[in-house]
Amino acid sequence: MSLVMSSKRDRVVICRRLALALAFLLFLEFTAYTVFVPQRPTADDRFERSLPGGAFANVIGQRGHWQLIYGVFIILALYAGKTTILYLCDNVALAATLFGMMLLVCVPVFWVFVTTDWNNGHAELAYWLTLPVGLLTVPTIGMRLDLRLRPYRHIGQYAFKTALELALIPLCLYAWVLIELVLGFYWI
Repeated sequence: MSLVMSSKRDRVVICRRLALALAFLLFLEFTAYTVFVPQRPTADDRFERSLPGGAFANVIGQRGHWQLIYGVFIILALYAGKTTILYLCDNVALAATLFGMMLLVCVPVFWVFVTTDWNNGHAELAYWLTLPVGLLTVPTIGMRLDLRLRPYRHIGQYAFKTALELALIPLCLYAWVLIELVLGFYWI
């Protein structure tokens, strides 16, 4: 069955099945994070030993371009899912719930693959908050706007708004890091 030709009732069924699939994925993902991801190195370990990848590595010891590639891929996947949800789910509450679940799916992936603070002894709180807040704030605000503005009259309006959001994400991340420095989430 084509999604373009699907009835409103079919789209509701698809959205509900998507919600169940995301709930199951969330359960598996957070369980895997708890079971398979080791504890962060202690402060003593960070200062006294050489850790895999150095101070700015992710959980698996990768640095630099890998973290950027993972981050871009996750954000693009999030926007693909957001667009799908906006098209399929007419019910605002269900669309918002699905998007919230997608945001939660992103968080452990950020913590494992995109973080630069796994071995950073100066980033206790920042490890947990920098990427989820810095990278997901703009898409969340964008989704709220999308739910109010839909249906878009022209695809170009949606494409322009999405491109603007994608350009604002790095700015939001850098602004959040500065706020964290002021609040003491990083200590130097």
